[in-house]
Amino acid sequence: MGKSKLILEKYLIVVPDKFAISVKVFEVPPDDLKHPEGVKTSFVLVDLELDKPVFLIDNHAPFGFHLHSGMPDNKDQREELKVSTYQEAYEVFMVEVEKRVKEYKNKI
Repeated sequence: MGKSKLILEKYLIVVPDKFAISVKVFEVPPDDLKHPEGVKTSFVLVDLELDKPVFLIDNHAPFGFHLHSGMPDNKDQREELKVSTYQEAYEVFMVEVEKRVKEYKNKI
């Protein structure tokens, strides 16, 4: 199996002292059976106060693209995403980030 190649990487503070996002996408070799989509993704919303992930979207067999919605307590809780590309998964991620940020701002 060949090497993975980083094709996208972002780290942004979305709410100072509260939320940050980490986005990584790697192109993987065609023989990578764990990532049949041809990419390995990691999209994470991090609670900076707790220093823990709030939720993440990633992809791997046998689940494909999915949302880990039970974090930080239950990282095994998954919700399947009806997307086929990392770009579509990123769009879902950003909608969820906006929702969580809005909920937080409505509380303060």
